[in-house]
Amino acid sequence: MTNVPPLVAYDLVVGILASLGLSYLLYARRAHLLYRPPIIVSFVGLFVFVLGDPLTQLFYRPAIHFVQGVSALLIAYGMYDPMHNRLRRTEWSVFLLRDPSVVRSNPDWMTPMDDHVLQTLKTSELVLTPSIIALNIDRSREAVSRRLTELSDRGFVERVDRGKYEITTVGEQYLDGELPVRESEDDTRSSLSGDD
Repeated sequence: MTNVPPLVAYDLVVGILASLGLSYLLYARRAHLLYRPPIIVSFVGLFVFVLGDPLTQLFYRPAIHFVQGVSALLIAYGMYDPMHNRLRRTEWSVFLLRDPSVVRSNPDWMTPMDDHVLQTLKTSELVLTPSIIALNIDRSREAVSRRLTELSDRGFVERVDRGKYEITTVGEQYLDGELPVRESEDDTRSSLSGDD
């Protein structure tokens, strides 16, 4: 153990620092991970790579390719959905690419799915049915319908026809971080009607 090659020691230090950074990211975005096990699987793959690789070089070098292969498989599984033959773009973009200047906490009545529903309605710029939304966010139609009813009651989406919804200005303001976070239902309704 005293003859640790400098490159292996460097890899181990970088792996520890990278693990600390990944741990912080997971902690900071923990609310977004509740319903996204594939992202967790990718992070496990990253941890296996950044820590397992240098430790394998240090203790049992012949297994290095096995460790790298396992970590690559875990990372790939977290980024690709084999059941639907597509990349998990939505999950990762919500997790990683959210504008850091827009920091908001969800109101108590909201669930993590609500952000996905609102984001889907906003990015599509279309009137959508619960089935279409459910297909795009990998949730059941029934669960999406329940959340749409709640979002409609709160003024974040509007039911334009039987089973068809679009995002409201309030919903867009919420996504853009322009709506006060702990706004009550009465405040939301008055902002919709223009009452001051």
